[in-house]
Amino acid sequence: MDDSDVEPEQWAWTSHPLRDESPCKSVALGAAIFGSAAVMAYSLEHLAYGIICLGVLVISTAGYLLPTRYILDAHGAAYKQLVWRRRPWTTFRRAVRHPDGIFLSPFRQPNRLESFRGLFLRFGADGDTDRIDLLVKSHVPD
Repeated sequence: MDDSDVEPEQWAWTSHPLRDESPCKSVALGAAIFGSAAVMAYSLEHLAYGIICLGVLVISTAGYLLPTRYILDAHGAAYKQLVWRRRPWTTFRRAVRHPDGIFLSPFRQPNRLESFRGLFLRFGADGDTDRIDLLVKSHVPD
């Protein structure tokens, strides 16, 4: 899927928190990642442990470091970080609006598992929040 795949009844946008957030927050995250890797390498007295720590932390923060592409259409929500994933609208039972996005939950009531099974649509700098909200409300019951 790319920009040429977007049909008129679809809405697509990109969210990149590393670019959208304040530079101080991004620098602090980078310092924490590299600092943790350095502490790990020093305390365990081997560079390999620092490299492993660095890899794990970079992978775990990929949602912040890498841009995420979203496409909403009549069939569901598709999103891409490294690979495309699609979730049909029938999966979601509730939508909760937050200041920086919309959380789509598969449960009608708040549940401990929803953070693992739900999907957060981050608005991003170039996302039209009103249109995204309207598209979600037209497919997800409240």
